[in-house]
Amino acid sequence: MRGVPMRSTMLAAALLAAVSGAACRKSGASAPLVSEAELQALKVKADGMLAEARARRCSRPVLRGEAVPGDAGAALREVLGGVPETRACLERLADGRNIEDLWRLDEDLPAAIRDRDGSTPRPLDTAAERAPELRETVAACAGLYERLQRAVAHAEACGPWRQGLGCVESYLPRLRLGQAVAAGAWFRLAEGKLREGLELALDGLRLLQDLERGGAAWIDAAIGAAATLALAPVVEAGLTAAAGDAELLDEAVRQLGVLLETEAHPRELLAGEYLGGVLFAADPAVLGAAAVPDGLRCRVPDYGEGRVLRGPTVGADVRDDFALNWLALDRMFDGWQGACPAGSLPLDCREGLERLYEGWRERASRNPETFLKDLLGQAVATDPHAKFRAQVLDVLLGVGSSPGRWVTTHGRRRFLLGALRLQAAWLRQAGGTGACPGVEAFEVGPLAALRTDPFAGRPIVVHPDGAGGFVFRPAESLVVGTSAESRDVAVWAACPKAAVGPGADEAASARPGCRAFWKIDSGDSYLDEVRGRLRATMNDFQTVFAAVEVGGEGQEPLEAGGAFRIADRPLLWFDGGRNAVVVDAAHFTDLQAFDVPRACLEAGKELPVGRFLSLGSGALSPRQLVEFLIRAGVLQTFWHVGSELCLRGEVETPAWYEAEFDGVNVYFTNEENRDPFAFAVRVAPDGAVTLVTR
Repeated sequence: MRGVPMRSTMLAAALLAAVSGAACRKSGASAPLVSEAELQALKVKADGMLAEARARRCSRPVLRGEAVPGDAGAALREVLGGVPETRACLERLADGRNIEDLWRLDEDLPAAIRDRDGSTPRPLDTAAERAPELRETVAACAGLYERLQRAVAHAEACGPWRQGLGCVESYLPRLRLGQAVAAGAWFRLAEGKLREGLELALDGLRLLQDLERGGAAWIDAAIGAAATLALAPVVEAGLTAAAGDAELLDEAVRQLGVLLETEAHPRELLAGEYLGGVLFAADPAVLGAAAVPDGLRCRVPDYGEGRVLRGPTVGADVRDDFALNWLALDRMFDGWQGACPAGSLPLDCREGLERLYEGWRERASRNPETFLKDLLGQAVATDPHAKFRAQVLDVLLGVGSSPGRWVTTHGRRRFLLGALRLQAAWLRQAGGTGACPGVEAFEVGPLAALRTDPFAGRPIVVHPDGAGGFVFRPAESLVVGTSAESRDVAVWAACPKAAVGPGADEAASARPGCRAFWKIDSGDSYLDEVRGRLRATMNDFQTVFAAVEVGGEGQEPLEAGGAFRIADRPLLWFDGGRNAVVVDAAHFTDLQAFDVPRACLEAGKELPVGRFLSLGSGALSPRQLVEFLIRAGVLQTFWHVGSELCLRGEVETPAWYEAEFDGVNVYFTNEENRDPFAFAVRVAPDGAVTLVTR
């Protein structure tokens, strides 16, 4: 039952079996651990909640146009594969090649936006041509797109598979739906149909919301949030491409606001989670055959003897086994509601649930030896059940996992809706003023009013991207998982070149006192590229870049090295056989990598990096070589977000070339940190490169 008490520990099973057996030997019979009155009260409560869920009506405003009367339930079923044409569309997305094409569109988009010339943007016209199979899928999904947009136009929309109504045999169609809609929206943007592309993507987000209304459980919300991650980049792209279209941006701000206002609060999922637990575990042998409606039986495996209880169990007979778990679940539900009150911020809800479970785990993890003796001692007590039952319930509550992680997962969509709305409003203001607003615009006026992170209730983190735009990040981490691939969500508000004004590129790079000014962003690093575009596993930045012969099988040139090439061949490559980033041995020796801000904690060190073998050939100047080493990450100048580097001086003598830098390492803890550091890079006539800390 997804981490709640139906998956009990072996300790609880052994203790319950031992104590129950001892009590039986003493008295010849064992009284129920949960009375008939308690069990009946639980059933009446669940029946009432199920009846309410089945009768519920879910009104919400439509995003645009006149609302279609009635509920969208039947139409939602059709979209999720309920008719042959939508089923065929979603099955095409089971082909991994389509997903790889979709990833490629995601990754090509930012570069396409940066490179456009200020004319009417067509951000994906080249990328789309490299995804012919995905284009065929989009054509095959035309019927799905039409049905989806008709479904979300209804005045009411409760999830047709909410608890007590139906069975979800697989959640894959929901994930594929997000991918199918994202692909269709990408191609509309590529064809210059900005309004159509944005509307389809926003309708996809609305449909994912509708599937969760009226009594969904945490897993439904988590799947919807995961599908959102395919759609958010499309909306971000469409908004960027729509820069200058005031009417379209105003409409996007309004529609994103509607989506945000109708996003389900975490508390709304608690009843569905509780009912799901009851229905997953309901045992006809205890409650009668009607306890598990036929439409729900397909949701759980049959473990024999007419039971559908998912084990392992607590080791008692059928009745006590189910009743104890249900009682624990009921107490858990009461705890959830207290920890997540109506109207609370999702962040407060998450923290309340975490505190609740910390308390339960502390009670369940008391000294095992004392606990065991105490429990076994109940076997000879006058009433072995009362204290024993209380302690077993403590164990059942303590072995569950906190729904706080589901609140985080679901909260990612909430943040993305808020950040996308802020992006649209910022672009609208840029079009109205003739220049992209600076960071001060987020402190007052309409942008300040929209800046609140809807998950945490604090301002969205606004980080300049170095090109007149901004990256919006959550006020509180929404990282899901602990692997090296886990990352937080973000929205990029790129400044359209047409809004920056003439000479803006020069102004961005010509800072006072700097011969050159470089913004180094973590999103442009080889680590992000290997994990993202190449979908390879790499745990951290490298300490050494091996020099190898490049261009062979299993090797892929990397964009992270910037535009630096020699004889039209990139200098930085990913070698799949080594699972490492390498440099071209025709031009480099092995290169030692350095964490420059950390190295600069001690001044006066001279650290050898390696040799550039083609110095003097005209392939790269000394300054270009230094820039390549920095942008490629051989000289790593940031820890988390990025760095800002001012080239404040250059010295060139017969003995060496030396570039002097003042840098700022930008990273986040609870707030933005900007740590200064200084260093130099020295290049000798034979190409030997040395890092000098200041």
